[in-house]
Amino acid sequence: MTLYDLIEELNTGKTISEIAAELGIRELDLERKVKNAAIVFEGDKKVWKYLGNAAEESLCRPVKSKIYALEVDRPFINNKEKYKKPKQTIDKEDYEYRMYKEYLNIDPELLTEKKTFFLSEEIYKTIKHESKKKSLKINVLLNLLLIKGLEHYKIDFIDIEKEDNTNKENADR
Repeated sequence: MTLYDLIEELNTGKTISEIAAELGIRELDLERKVKNAAIVFEGDKKVWKYLGNAAEESLCRPVKSKIYALEVDRPFINNKEKYKKPKQTIDKEDYEYRMYKEYLNIDPELLTEKKTFFLSEEIYKTIKHESKKKSLKINVLLNLLLIKGLEHYKIDFIDIEKEDNTNKENADR
């Protein structure tokens, strides 16, 4: 893999850590090589880019070999700043806004059938307080929280009708 290929991989969504694992090198070493090659992440455009003037000479080098700063690239290398793709962080406001948008997408009419389950007093008070504070229906908020929890733990939703049909087909055989 050349540095040119590395830029393409990074711009298609792969992270530095994924590429480092593929190449069998440490992530910090790969970051240092990227920096020495005058390759930076432009946050405003969200792309990785070569800053130098000698792309043909600089980007044709293999990533696994030692990447030292070429004389033509030195003016474009900032030794004091680390160029690293920023990690995505979720601000509380962004997370709450996203939760509210997803809340609006849930049709409360689909949640009219009564189901019974018990909550601890603290959880119930917390959910009731949040639903009042944000003017949300409790059952829709609970449904959204359960969906998010299942997604977080990568638990697939079960389609009961589909599962029953599969069981009947297997019994007929």
